Amino acid sequence: MISGVLESVMARILRCAGVQADRRSAAIAGQAGPAAAAPALCQNAPLMNLEDFESYRRFDTRSEALAGFDRIVGRTQRKLQLFDDSGEFWGLERKGFADAVQALLERHRDAAVTVVVHDPGFIERRCARLLALLRRRTPRLQVLRSDPSTRGFSRGIVIADATVVLRRPHFGQPRAFLDFGEAEVGAASALFAELVDGALPGITPSVTGL
Repeated sequence: MISGVLESVMARILRCAGVQADRRSAAIAGQAGPAAAAPALCQNAPLMNLEDFESYRRFDTRSEALAGFDRIVGRTQRKLQLFDDSGEFWGLERKGFADAVQALLERHRDAAVTVVVHDPGFIERRCARLLALLRRRTPRLQVLRSDPSTRGFSRGIVIADATVVLRRPHFGQPRAFLDFGEAEVGAASALFAELVDGALPGITPSVTGL
């Protein structure tokens, strides 16, 4: 059952996050050096420019999370992966987001954006600019519908260049966490791969009438 696999992978993400938090606390207390405090992946990330990001950050409000999301999307070089309930929380209807996606897809011929949502209705109704891009950029831009067996799964993720992950612990809350830890990013990437493997066709140009 795919939902069982997702829960197993997410449990791994939460365990990794706990270990990372312990390392950060130790570093603050002077029990670990700078090398222990900084995730190794941050030091060797050729695609995502991390110079103006912290290695870990917690966002307690939607506005804070959205600002972090915009900065990440704007700096993504090749691959953006997003799983959400509808896409509304991240403001996928905004011109700024559509412009950033277009710039990403034009940045490199192998660049790709994959969005998986439980309900694509918000994108169909409100995201005209994204739908226009979908017509021109399929298959490098995809919007997929999650497998019905995962509809109760309520934790969102955004992954950029397999280097940074922005996690939402619950769709009903604004809180989000930004992390560059190799273990966290790897676990989130595995989770997203499971979601894509089980996903159904979501929105296509023929369906939108574009």
